[in-house]
Amino acid sequence: MAFTFWKEDPLFISELSAYLQGKNVLEVFAGNGYLAKKLLEAGVSVRPTSIFKSYDMSEFEMHSQVEEMTAKEAILKYGEEADVLLMSWPEANHDALKAAIQFFNTKNGDMKKLVYIGERTCYQKQHLGGCASDLFFTTFHTPEKSFSYQGRGIEVAEVLGAPEEDMLMLLTSIL
Repeated sequence: MAFTFWKEDPLFISELSAYLQGKNVLEVFAGNGYLAKKLLEAGVSVRPTSIFKSYDMSEFEMHSQVEEMTAKEAILKYGEEADVLLMSWPEANHDALKAAIQFFNTKNGDMKKLVYIGERTCYQKQHLGGCASDLFFTTFHTPEKSFSYQGRGIEVAEVLGAPEEDMLMLLTSIL
């Protein structure tokens, strides 16, 4: 049986599903598709993508149909049609930031949203997360909306909007 490291929260799934209803959702870093399964069961139009890691046995049994591709490949292929980029527990490197910047650079990028789920680094509170990068959290320091997700420790679920245009251009040029 496939498993997940995620702490399931039915209230959060209901809240997230309500937010995503009627939107085209592209999920990157989807792992074995557990969150996608829950969202699909709630009627959300979500396309889960991920590169599979042997440490979570994703390649052996999946919760839902996950298309194997990097976040960059997923955004190149599906980013134009997506309204929301769902990013779940990305690795602690610049891949999440690169994917977000690439997504916000697609057509109507300033109208798109990013739903981030994972650990959030916050130096003021001495929280050192194991997801994304410091530059990601510097870029997306103020969420537009926070969900009631009750994860483990410093996990959050938030809606993030496009960075300011000058920041987006700067990050696009250096990443």
